[in-house]
Amino acid sequence: MCGITGIIKFNGDVAYPQQITAMNRAMSYRGPDGEGIWAEGQVCLGHLRLAIIDLTAGDQPMTDDEESLIVVFNGEIYNFQAVRTELELKGYQFQTKSDTEVLIHGFREWGRDLVLKLNGMFAFAIYDKRKRIIFIARDRLGVKPLYYFSDSSSFAFASEMGGLMASGLIDREIDQQALDLYLHYQYIPAPLTIYRQAKKARAWMLDRNRARQRQDY
Repeated sequence: MCGITGIIKFNGDVAYPQQITAMNRAMSYRGPDGEGIWAEGQVCLGHLRLAIIDLTAGDQPMTDDEESLIVVFNGEIYNFQAVRTELELKGYQFQTKSDTEVLIHGFREWGRDLVLKLNGMFAFAIYDKRKRIIFIARDRLGVKPLYYFSDSSSFAFASEMGGLMASGLIDREIDQQALDLYLHYQYIPAPLTIYRQAKKARAWMLDRNRARQRQDY
């Protein structure tokens, strides 16, 4: 079990690594084997690692050689070796044996359609510095959780509600609709959560519009 976090600021504001540190600490048990933060200007990404594949070279956030794509990933891609072989036949070279690197080269090759290639349980975020896009997605069954917050000045995400709340961006106002749904169904359907400002990412259902993409900063 790993954990991912991120903050993207709009309108020229700066994203501070201290916020990511606080978000990571709120979920520290998810990553006993390592912690990483990538920060540049308006974007900060964080990762907590439970090392399973490529124990020595799979640290995150992971970047490509040009550091134009940055990824944080929680989960496991069951068919990553097949996807890797397909990418190698297209000329991509890999520096690690991890399934994380498949996401980087796969996004370079297929963009959002990368998700259609993946079989596994996952939640990940990829930041494309050249296009100034942040792309996040969950697996089809929604095994790996992902919570997010968005307003006119910030976008933030985390693997757990506690991590998202630690960003300091969200108040604790209860969403009355979500509360009513919980009392009726005994669970809160996505994208709602118990807090009005926090949302739960939907599972990817082979529909490009299900993944969130933002490009306005």
